[in-house]
Amino acid sequence: SMLCGGCLADTCPIVTYNTSMQQQVTLSKINHANRKLLANLAALSHKAAQQHSPSWLQSVDAALREIRRTSEDGVLTSVALAHGRPKGWIAARQRGQLSWEIHPLLVEPAVSGQGYGKILVLDIERKIRSHGGTSVFLSTSDATNSTNLRDFDLYADPLRAIRNIAVRDTVRGHAYQFWQRVGFTVVGVIPDAEGPGVPSIHLAKKL
Repeated sequence: SMLCGGCLADTCPIVTYNTSMQQQVTLSKINHANRKLLANLAALSHKAAQQHSPSWLQSVDAALREIRRTSEDGVLTSVALAHGRPKGWIAARQRGQLSWEIHPLLVEPAVSGQGYGKILVLDIERKIRSHGGTSVFLSTSDATNSTNLRDFDLYADPLRAIRNIAVRDTVRGHAYQFWQRVGFTVVGVIPDAEGPGVPSIHLAKKL
């Protein structure tokens, strides 16, 4: 549940939510002057990326460079803090007159499934709407061989493949399922985008 006083601007200093575990979380944009925050975010980002896309953010330094790129003009960010420690973060960039792209969303693996990802998505959507955005999109890979789109001929009938998308392991799952739970729809695939047989899965949502 959101406990903010209705502030919609990106400069809103703090928005407070409760997670599904009833953990109170505060959110604000990334403070790039806070070196300790950046170091903690880089460490959790590296760990999170290794679970979902092992070839991405292969070091803490690479994760730190990814975070620092969000200091560019026009990038919206939100970091979730519990007891003063970051649990995850999200960023979005405008990619057209009304459309924004989310990249990345990274959550501390130890708190995965506790609602932090959903809270971060809700907060970045709030910020995107305040900037006039009406749609949002993102892409996710299958570098972990978790869906039936991996090593499948997506050129033959991509629309059928999208309709029939499924996970190989229902316990482990795949990130696209999370995005569906927060209202996104699989709208496309790019075959071999991240290597032979490794597609990029694209999702979008109307705000």
